[in-house]
Amino acid sequence: MNKQQFFVQLVLVILLSSGPTWAADDHWKINSENSSVKFQINKALVVPIKGEFTDFSGNIIYDGRDLEDATVNAEIMVSSVDTGITKRDADLKTDNFFDIKHFPIISFKSKKIIPEQSGTFKIIGSLSMHGVIKVVTLNAQPLKEGTDDSGKMKLTTVATATLNRKDFGISMGWVDQAGTVIADKVKIILNIELVQSG
Repeated sequence: MNKQQFFVQLVLVILLSSGPTWAADDHWKINSENSSVKFQINKALVVPIKGEFTDFSGNIIYDGRDLEDATVNAEIMVSSVDTGITKRDADLKTDNFFDIKHFPIISFKSKKIIPEQSGTFKIIGSLSMHGVIKVVTLNAQPLKEGTDDSGKMKLTTVATATLNRKDFGISMGWVDQAGTVIADKVKIILNIELVQSG
């Protein structure tokens, strides 16, 4: 081996070892058929209003070992909001609330994932909603392994977070000023199933 060949091989080794390399089976996607994005907010501080978004997607990179190196990118179509009452859903889509004409998508992009000894983990990332971007933390249960109906490997978890709707500019205007009819805090419950996309 001459010096030129040795130099080329050395450069290749350095390039291949610099940072994580993701294999095809490191790529996962949210299986929306077996997942859910739900929320709950109290009305008059007592009666809970429950709802969900039925149209969402997400891509995750995870090697099955190091959660710290994993990344999460997800999107929710706000027009898919469903509280079980058609009139209320229509109102939520107007500029009084989500304003889907100008802000049709809620997006989340992870910045950092912190595993804990119990197996639970925190996903810290940027949530973009209603034209506002805030850093939020999702508290996730330990990942459970399994296989789907086609025999592909799957991972499942449940993640929760509590958001303040007013932080994202979602209010009821004079109704909020007159007195608390709907609570500020919204609980988010994510039941997630991941399947390999590679």
